[in-house]
Amino acid sequence: MNSFLYKNIVKPNFWIVHIVTWLGFIIVDFNNNLHRITDDNGYIFWILSDLTGFLIATFLRYIYKLFYSRLNSFIKQFGLIFTFSILGGIAWYYVRGLFWIFAFPLIFTDFNTYLNYTTDPQGLVTTIFWEVNPLLGWSLGYFGLKYYFNLTDEKIRSERMQMQAKNAQLQMLRYQINPHFLFNSLNSIKALTYENPEHAGLMITELSEFLRTTLNYNGKIFVPIQEEIDIIEKYLSIEKIRFEERLNYSVSYNKDILNKEILCFITQPLVENAIKHGLTNNPDGIKLSIDFTKIESFLVIEIANTGMLSHNKNDDGKGIRNVVERLDNAYSDKYLLCINDNDNLVTVRLLIPDKS
Repeated sequence: MNSFLYKNIVKPNFWIVHIVTWLGFIIVDFNNNLHRITDDNGYIFWILSDLTGFLIATFLRYIYKLFYSRLNSFIKQFGLIFTFSILGGIAWYYVRGLFWIFAFPLIFTDFNTYLNYTTDPQGLVTTIFWEVNPLLGWSLGYFGLKYYFNLTDEKIRSERMQMQAKNAQLQMLRYQINPHFLFNSLNSIKALTYENPEHAGLMITELSEFLRTTLNYNGKIFVPIQEEIDIIEKYLSIEKIRFEERLNYSVSYNKDILNKEILCFITQPLVENAIKHGLTNNPDGIKLSIDFTKIESFLVIEIANTGMLSHNKNDDGKGIRNVVERLDNAYSDKYLLCINDNDNLVTVRLLIPDKS
């Protein structure tokens, strides 16, 4: 489903649906009670009474939004709907009574007279029907539409993530055909062939393993942290051979989280960015550290390199933008990506929710 079409046409604005629904109810309610209206007070009563129902339903919406994500079963959700529909109906009944006294003083001279109305079984049934049932019907409709649109949102997000995964795969596959990357790698291999044949062979092996890895992960969206680390280490081993003593790195992790899943290839662009800008600002060399850990319900990836934050005007920041876009689609607004620059150290910190 086209996301623009869905958001702008198929998925309506809550307030439009809410107002139209209650306008329909007010018209029906008004028409059913025309025989009771004998003067202007009667018109005022029905308008104020139905507006009260509208306001109560609006309040219930905020209650439901507060508890919706916390109730993970249909029974609990229905219990919430039923309970608050009754409470809302009771509140509506008392407010209606106040309006009725002022609109029809000949029928109900005081509030106690109005309350005694419910001692009649027929009056009680009427009260339950007109006060509770509209709110119950509205609540069920609200939850039904919310559930439907959440499913549709999830489907669109999943389709978008599939596309993002393919784009990420293409982004990784560029290393197989990128002349700049291959040129530097092959140049290093050529030089090492004469200076250090053993290292030249090692670099050829590492390069082929890295390129093979980009093919093996075709179509995957999430991978265990262990596999993400393997990707990073293969990439770093190539860069280490290229830059030799100019690049010193370490990869650390908490063993308890190695099976936790994160977005595939989300770390590599950040590491690449750190090496690129780090060595640009510090040609003599950098120290790079990558750490995977967990804080409360978040998985944390921290990438730090010595030097200062790059403010190169020629850098379009495309790598970071791609990372942010993929994070938005995978985790919505439940992640945090921040970049700090202090004490000759640039740190990128990514917090993503633990999906397990």
